[in-house]
Amino acid sequence: MSGCGGPAKSRVTVPKRVWEFVTRERAARLALLAQEARVRILVDGETPELYVLQLCATPPGGAALCPARKALKALLKETEKELKKRGQRPAEPPGARPEPPAGAAGCPGAARDEEPERQCPICLGEMRGPRTLERCRHSFCGECIARALQVRSACPVCGRFYGQLVGNQPPDGRMLVSRDAALPLPGYEAFGTIIIQFGYPDPTYLARVQEELRAKGITED
Repeated sequence: MSGCGGPAKSRVTVPKRVWEFVTRERAARLALLAQEARVRILVDGETPELYVLQLCATPPGGAALCPARKALKALLKETEKELKKRGQRPAEPPGARPEPPAGAAGCPGAARDEEPERQCPICLGEMRGPRTLERCRHSFCGECIARALQVRSACPVCGRFYGQLVGNQPPDGRMLVSRDAALPLPGYEAFGTIIIQFGYPDPTYLARVQEELRAKGITED
């Protein structure tokens, strides 16, 4: 972390919509930034609304991360301002929807251009009581999306999950997360290793104990 004052200075938090727009629409600028600063930019963690980015020097210890962090934050800030000006909606690819000529508000072509925005992706009819999902910003008829979410807690368009994920592992299992600073991984020698251990009780343990007690003539009260 030369010149950066600790691991915290090599991390940047960014709204998910901003980072997804940057990686999709400004990938060339992002790649140039990483090349010039000699860093790799990785997603190190996330919350429902944010990504935590980790800057890693290439090779490790070969570059100061502070200038790269400042340049990245400037790019993210510029992108966020642009998205706000556009109503927080990513730009469409060039040529996807040409601007209508002046005075064409009443022409049939203009009506067709607006029609997809009024159409519910589920029933394919005109949107009634529209409801917009918070994370992916896809809109549907209120009744249509309510029924769809009862079947599966995910956006019918993009599949983004809305709800609590429940796995099929035993309910009394345990997960232990620890970090071993003395155990490096190739290419990440300065960060140590995160170790995740899962423990599940043997489902036959209680039955075996009861069988051993019965064999010794001990009965449960």
